[in-house]
Amino acid sequence: MRPRLKRPGRRETGIVVATIVFASWSVAAGQRGAGVPPQPATGNHAVSGRVVDADSSRPIAGASVVVERSGSFQPVPHRPTTSDADGRFTVAGLPGGSFTLVATADGYARGFSSGVALATGTPSGGQREGQVISGVEIRMWRAGAIAGKVTNSDGAPIANATIEARQRSPRGRGAMLSVPRVTTTDRLGLYRFDDLPPSEYLVTALFTAVTMPGGSWERFRRSGPTPADADNLIARVRASRLFVPTPTASRMGDFMFQMFSSEGPAPSPGSIDASGRPHVYAMTFHPASSSMRDATPVRLSSGDERTGIDFKLPATTTARVSGAVTAGGRPAPHVGLRLVAPADPAAEAFEFTFPNRFEYATTFTDEQGAFTFLGVPAGKYLIATAPAGATPWVRSEITVGADDVTGLALTLRDGLSVRGRVVFADEPAATSAQLSRPQPIMLGSLIGSGHDVPEAVAPDAAGDFLIGPFAPGQYLVLNRPFAGRMLASAMLDGRDVSNVPLELIDRDLDGLVLTYTSKRSIVRGTVVVPPGRAADSIEVRMFPVEYRALIAEGMPSHLPVRQFQTGLVNRDGSFALGVYMPPGEYLLVAMFRSSSRDLGEAFFDRVAPLATRVTVRAGEQHDVQLTPVSLASGK
Repeated sequence: MRPRLKRPGRRETGIVVATIVFASWSVAAGQRGAGVPPQPATGNHAVSGRVVDADSSRPIAGASVVVERSGSFQPVPHRPTTSDADGRFTVAGLPGGSFTLVATADGYARGFSSGVALATGTPSGGQREGQVISGVEIRMWRAGAIAGKVTNSDGAPIANATIEARQRSPRGRGAMLSVPRVTTTDRLGLYRFDDLPPSEYLVTALFTAVTMPGGSWERFRRSGPTPADADNLIARVRASRLFVPTPTASRMGDFMFQMFSSEGPAPSPGSIDASGRPHVYAMTFHPASSSMRDATPVRLSSGDERTGIDFKLPATTTARVSGAVTAGGRPAPHVGLRLVAPADPAAEAFEFTFPNRFEYATTFTDEQGAFTFLGVPAGKYLIATAPAGATPWVRSEITVGADDVTGLALTLRDGLSVRGRVVFADEPAATSAQLSRPQPIMLGSLIGSGHDVPEAVAPDAAGDFLIGPFAPGQYLVLNRPFAGRMLASAMLDGRDVSNVPLELIDRDLDGLVLTYTSKRSIVRGTVVVPPGRAADSIEVRMFPVEYRALIAEGMPSHLPVRQFQTGLVNRDGSFALGVYMPPGEYLLVAMFRSSSRDLGEAFFDRVAPLATRVTVRAGEQHDVQLTPVSLASGK
């Protein structure tokens, strides 16, 4: 059985977590050798600020503030710190490194430091000079809750059912789903999620039908930690990241069958029809949909408690899906396969910040390459290789009805490749001297797709490159510097794809031209910070006048896009945007940060009338003064 997913903990709220960076003249945080315990805090740096209610900006007294190392989420030893009657706190004795401040208080969802990135200090006279960071604001929202009951079609409670809640935020022309909260129902079928910040939530009852050939299962259970057979069964099963039936699984003919969720074995009706097909509780998205795109999100306001988010799960009749997988004309043994939802249209796409696909069923091929999925409810599915992003790969869409689907013939295919060339806008002909020490070229994967990307490659002396192998999926051209220059465009078939996903489905891509330029466009300026407000509670957003066109093309929601930029305001009210930004007409707005992560078209429609128009030209610098606006008040 694959390892159980670790519960998200403090990262599950989905609030943007920023870092505070202090000076350090010793080994930097996070660079110690593996297994070395964190050292006691002996530094003389300090950070101070206020904990406030995000809705009213009133101080929160008695909030506990702890410090964690950014990235590792390890606590940093320091004296217990709580906010006073004015919401003020001070944490002293901190060492050098990057940290996140986390606040907890009764009745509130966890709050995090609100986006402060500070320059490091400098040593003086051989001594470490203490750095004091002040004005940090931690905003906290009243905690909400979602609760409900899970029953079968007769109204009897279903215990130990796994329920998942993910924050859902409109992004681009789709939506983004965050790290999940996971819980299980009690003996009365009840579940509850507490400590939830305001947002929309996709609530799901998780069930995956897991099948494994009986012979492979027995060999796997008998084998020791080191695989000894020629087919390397253990290594392949573990590499698939799929569930493996436990000894309590049901034997059905030549197969072992069991229902699973992210928390382990899942409840099942236990009934089998006359043809030997099991009845199951199927994956269900609230309120009663088998499809994620047809689900109804649960909306929480600050401090809201939504009860009655119930699931009524019938014992669903299922079918078998079977066939064989070959590679190079020969059987492909021990290949992990999974049934997932077919790719939705881009306008209805979901992106994940946590790499967990909703798998309706999984299985493995046997020694002869044959496979069978048991317990498959009616619906449309994609058969894909496990894990996501594996190469060689299989991909086939099927429709399952009341009858079994048999005789499928699938072929393992090699990875796909992307061929292209690097050119320089100022010097069109790339030379070996210009490419002597470049940063290698690579593509990025959409977060949560589960796709591993091939290693970066360096172009040859003529600027040509070939990257691969890729599994089918969506990938991005990364906006990274190259040979000291910035990306100007990524042209493919006459279209700039530097801001939209590349679709690698069933063929290689050829002719990608990456153009880099030394002309950097920068937009900088100042924001008039209102009295009583911290500068770091304000952000500056810049987006193109023709934002609707980019969104319609499939703007990625979670990675930096050159035409959509966000910057935090420094303590002195200054800000700077640009570097990667191509020339064009833009809208610029300073606004107070909020709990909303909604970056869909409706968000930009609201912001656009309040923004300042700026014309960005290649190599130019623009200076702008802004007054922050509030969407809540419309000012």
